[in-house]
Amino acid sequence: MITMDTDIENFIQHLERRNRSPGTLNHYRFAIKRCMDILKERNVVFDPHTAGEKEISEIIKGMEIKDSTMKNYVNIFGSYLQYVQGRNPVREMGILWNRDAVSRRFIGIEDLSKLMSAADPSTRLILVLGAFMGLRRKEIASIRIGDIGLDSIRVKGKGHGRNGLTARQPMTLYVSREILSYMEWRQRTYVTVDDHLLILPDKDGNPAHAEDRLSTISSKVARLGKSLGIEVSCHSLRRLYCTSLVESGCPLGTIKELMRHSDVNTTIECYIRPSGLRLNEWSDICTRRMLSALEPDVSEGRRCEGHGSDPTAPCAEEIGIEGIQKARIRP
Repeated sequence: MITMDTDIENFIQHLERRNRSPGTLNHYRFAIKRCMDILKERNVVFDPHTAGEKEISEIIKGMEIKDSTMKNYVNIFGSYLQYVQGRNPVREMGILWNRDAVSRRFIGIEDLSKLMSAADPSTRLILVLGAFMGLRRKEIASIRIGDIGLDSIRVKGKGHGRNGLTARQPMTLYVSREILSYMEWRQRTYVTVDDHLLILPDKDGNPAHAEDRLSTISSKVARLGKSLGIEVSCHSLRRLYCTSLVESGCPLGTIKELMRHSDVNTTIECYIRPSGLRLNEWSDICTRRMLSALEPDVSEGRRCEGHGSDPTAPCAEEIGIEGIQKARIRP
């Protein structure tokens, strides 16, 4: 007789075969049983083979913890139901979580340089595809040799349906050279492997299994970052790509398309590093632009933000910070 405990342990063994750590397995087991305890406390009859939106809603109502932890538990529970049912009710519900509770990792160009210098060829290409093209982990894992064109790569992104949404992502000459270098290394290393996927899992993994590919990509990046003392994930690379577009002066609408977001608010709230906004610089540019219209007779060489309406007044640079401070501390 198959019981719920049997289903849970089968799911945990399934994760163990995917090389999840003992700590992760214990966390998954605890999260699933915590969700089931909440259903019991709320007198909800639970069957993992038929559970759906009603059960998930009851768990959320009864779980009095912070949003980030609740999201983690509920998503784990959804993965368990997907293993049992073949469908994930949590994903189908499209729950909108509080984004402020999410801690997002950002890295800088200096961090990327260190990572690329220390990476093996396979991990280096993952870094390049993430940081120079903004590809998601799943998109990188899904790339096939036939998806690579002369100046773009066909990627399978988020969306409904088995294959999600497809798009052509621009590919620079630099990225194409990195791919060519990786392919030369791959032919020397994986002599007996005949597979159409670009990034292969570790040698003991199954190239045909999606979870093996995703796990390989995540673990490669995380292990490399840990060895260098850099907290990095695949999405950190995607955020670096987005922030770099902003710093390069790319229009927001174009950034949204390159990130393949349906909502520009996602681009702004989740992917742009605040320090990458160059607030002071853009504020100065805005001021100079408006002053050029308000004071057309003031020479460009003389005008600055400190002049106001008097072109003969000293600018802020001429006054200096000491002068500004003295002006503020008048008796």
